[in-house]
Amino acid sequence: MTSILPKIYEEILERNFDEEVSILKNDKLISILLQINDNEKVRATNIGEDENSYEKLLNSAFIRKVGDFLYLSQKGVNFLRMFGIKSKTVDKLLENNSTKLINPYNYKDLHKVSNIYLIRKLIISESNSNIFLKFNKNKSILECALTINCIFNLNDFLKHLKSLVNNDVKLILYYQTPKQRKNYLLKSSHLLFRFFFPLIDYANNKLKKYYVKHKKLKYLLFYNSRISKAEILGRIIHSGFKILVEIPGNEYNKLIFLPNQNPIESKPKETYNSPLIKFKRLGKNENIIYLYKFRTMYPYSEYLNEYYYQTMVENRPDKILSGDFRVPKFGRFLRKYWLDELPIIINLIKGDLKLFGVRPLSLHYIELYPKDLRKLRKHCKPGLLTPTYSDLSYSLEESIKSERKYLESYFKKPIRTDLNYLYKIFLNIFFPKKE
Repeated sequence: MTSILPKIYEEILERNFDEEVSILKNDKLISILLQINDNEKVRATNIGEDENSYEKLLNSAFIRKVGDFLYLSQKGVNFLRMFGIKSKTVDKLLENNSTKLINPYNYKDLHKVSNIYLIRKLIISESNSNIFLKFNKNKSILECALTINCIFNLNDFLKHLKSLVNNDVKLILYYQTPKQRKNYLLKSSHLLFRFFFPLIDYANNKLKKYYVKHKKLKYLLFYNSRISKAEILGRIIHSGFKILVEIPGNEYNKLIFLPNQNPIESKPKETYNSPLIKFKRLGKNENIIYLYKFRTMYPYSEYLNEYYYQTMVENRPDKILSGDFRVPKFGRFLRKYWLDELPIIINLIKGDLKLFGVRPLSLHYIELYPKDLRKLRKHCKPGLLTPTYSDLSYSLEESIKSERKYLESYFKKPIRTDLNYLYKIFLNIFFPKKE
């Protein structure tokens, strides 16, 4: 199966996608996905000898069960799409639940709500009742009619939201991207407000942070906060939700998700004030080292690796960066010229890395390497530049072959081998071969 998959297969394995990896290694589960995809829907009792064989796909939200039939969910559709498999199916359950955008309450609409206490209750209290949270008739969907941008303590709100529903209840939230937000606030605004908008926006943000920090909530000004798409989705996943589908709109975007996974225990990165981030990797003798880089992503983006690669439309690695909503313009600039890699010099000075060597792997990714190659790698310090840059290897199989070839040569003639590989890398960078 893996031999026919495109290069994105390596990306899935490297980013700790436990669900995707386990499914890729299970031919029966892949067969079920393809069977549902080919037939648009499959009766659950016709899956095979074991009627419960689809439970793992169902629990992981790759498929949906409506009555006696199984359908691909949006997550399953995106999963197959990554491998170039076009889907014939849609998530019928989401279709039936109406995906039409409403106009949720926003900053300007809050002035029309008479009881301001109810607004604050939605955001800071633990009461189950308020004017914005609405269940449908059969209590299978809970919708929040207040845009996320107006909720200042979003993590606490999501935690409270999770306590209100069972794992099979769908939740719907609305949010605005920074561009949508700006258009919304400038629309029908006074000319003077438009002129001073950046200054007013900055001052209001500082006031909000001050009121929240000092718990002076009665002075809190409700406002449409600027928050990136990546941070919103990252906070939702960090709080223990699985995003099923995102429906873009002109003024608002709609998110449908399930509370069927545990909150992520790891804490967000030091409030994201530090420009440096570090990654846990294996060094020589498989000792733990930490590689340093400049931060190039929005806050909470580290929780979006799985979601991003599930929903990515383009499979070409050279297009991943240009369309990555997790990376702001400044981050793209740093990555384009490899400036984000500069702090790794700290690792060179500390002696964690040498200039050329095997790739410093994560604890998860090393498990995919053959045991004999793992033993060889133990005796070699990882490098800043790796054999994959020299051999232009992309897939997992190619990387393993490339590293094995390098190590066999390195243990015979270490200095000469490193110099030869550095020369090849120099040629690949400055004199690339035309395809």
